[in-house]
Amino acid sequence: MGLDVALPAINDYGLPENEFRQRLIRFCIVIGFSVPALCWLAVLFDVTRDVFPHDQVAVLGVLFSVYAPMLVFINNKGEKRPLEKQLVEFAFLVFFTNVGYQFFWEMPWFMLKETIYASNITEADKWFWPWWAYGVADTRYLKPNELSISISGMDASVAMLEVFIVAMYYRGYRLMASWFALIMGSCMGWGQYYFYMGEIYFEFVNLEDGWFGFWFKYIILNIPWLIFPFIAGAGFIWHIASHYKKIAVDEYLSKNQSRETGNQFYDRCNILIRTNEDLEPIESDKNQEFLKRLILLAFVSPLIFLATDIYLHYQ
Repeated sequence: MGLDVALPAINDYGLPENEFRQRLIRFCIVIGFSVPALCWLAVLFDVTRDVFPHDQVAVLGVLFSVYAPMLVFINNKGEKRPLEKQLVEFAFLVFFTNVGYQFFWEMPWFMLKETIYASNITEADKWFWPWWAYGVADTRYLKPNELSISISGMDASVAMLEVFIVAMYYRGYRLMASWFALIMGSCMGWGQYYFYMGEIYFEFVNLEDGWFGFWFKYIILNIPWLIFPFIAGAGFIWHIASHYKKIAVDEYLSKNQSRETGNQFYDRCNILIRTNEDLEPIESDKNQEFLKRLILLAFVSPLIFLATDIYLHYQ
């Protein structure tokens, strides 16, 4: 007697095989992170906006990586993947790329915001160019604004935690990474809702830089964070469900219903279980107590980050 349970083939979350879809995604991510870096380099070498529209080119480059997760819905030639499989790949790609944006843009901006506000930065402030390039359109990032501080404060505070989660994912803690990404993605999706509603009801009073600033820097660049987290949530839910479903099926098919099997079932439901890409358990880290303390420290780090920033603000 058997139980047929269709599980998605989720053994290539990243970008494994050298095929069309994977190459295309890699290309978009490289463009998304390298073009802004090259534009910043041009600014450091005194290339002005009149000579080369570096801020606009940088935004167009970033769009490649921002929208790259949509490419997971393209099948390679002769490939047929179920929607569930595509959603799981979409979810992890959204999470991994988002970590880059928050670590390299949101967190530095939040840490430098007092200096940015006080300095009235312009194009001439070369070392602040990444934030001027966007803030010249969405001026809430160049002057004190409660909403931008609130939203970016949340993003910045979890940036290091997200880097930790990515590292844990690659060490095999895929279930823990999925739970975290699901929760954080939902929170960020709602944050983006406030990001837009705050301007809609005030007739976009904080937006400048003409049609390009409005449509490309504000609308097209930001709207994925209003939609992608919830689509990714479906992928993470499927991945988590698949994990527990596999455990349940293995338990059901096991002929040994002893106490030992019950203990194994409990162990495999542990959120700190390490698995390979096929959801099969692998050897756990030997020092579990140290691991738990490290995880606890990582999860309280956002509170420490914000508490430190608030303390420095009032000094």
